[in-house]
Amino acid sequence: MSEEKVSVDDLLGDEGLPLDPPPVAERRGDGFRRLPPRGILLGVGGVLFLLLWYLSSVHHDKYYLVVDGDTVAVRRGWYFPFGSSEWVPSRAYKPFRLPPGITPDETGSMTAEKVDAQLMKLFRRVAEAEVADLKGGNAELAEDMLFRANKLLHADIEDERELMRLLGDVHFHRGIRTLREVNDSFTEALKQFQLAAMRGGQRYQHAPEWVKVIERFQADFRKLAKESNLAFDTPLAQDAAAPASADAPASAP
Repeated sequence: MSEEKVSVDDLLGDEGLPLDPPPVAERRGDGFRRLPPRGILLGVGGVLFLLLWYLSSVHHDKYYLVVDGDTVAVRRGWYFPFGSSEWVPSRAYKPFRLPPGITPDETGSMTAEKVDAQLMKLFRRVAEAEVADLKGGNAELAEDMLFRANKLLHADIEDERELMRLLGDVHFHRGIRTLREVNDSFTEALKQFQLAAMRGGQRYQHAPEWVKVIERFQADFRKLAKESNLAFDTPLAQDAAAPASADAPASAP
């Protein structure tokens, strides 16, 4: 009977029962430890993807003005954290050669707006240098630079007005070049008419009048060259101001 009672007491005792669970504060982190491995990988992968997307977006918005020797090119960052390639959204951004003595103010990484500002300066400098040289300037190169500048994505109305004025200088340069060719022909014709006036003529008797007309044209050339502030050493000024041949007679009054 006593043995049966002890067995019952042992059965009803609390020695083998587990203790109460710890408070919630003591179980901090249990939820993270219970998170499945797939959830951890997905979370880390999502963070890495967002970081890659952000860095790629930032790098893709970087533009580069690159000078290689005498050639200027524009590059844009890849949609990736590193790397770039040539960027040519229009003819304005095609690589081009710089004349000696002209360099960009800045190179390297910059915004699209700053790239356009640097290119605008370069295009204008090249065009201005060419049209200022009436003796050896290249009007075609100047015109190409201005047409490129007009295609820049961030060119505004004031830029276009300035480009139109510079394009007027290009046409003036061409006009002077053509006028020089005309003046060369006038000079040669004047020599022949002066010889005709000196020797007389059997069929043609109006050589002195032709001499007067050509000399008047050349006098007008000299006057306009002075009024246009053309340097005296330009071809037109030199040719127009050259004295007549010593053996040629003065024109008839």
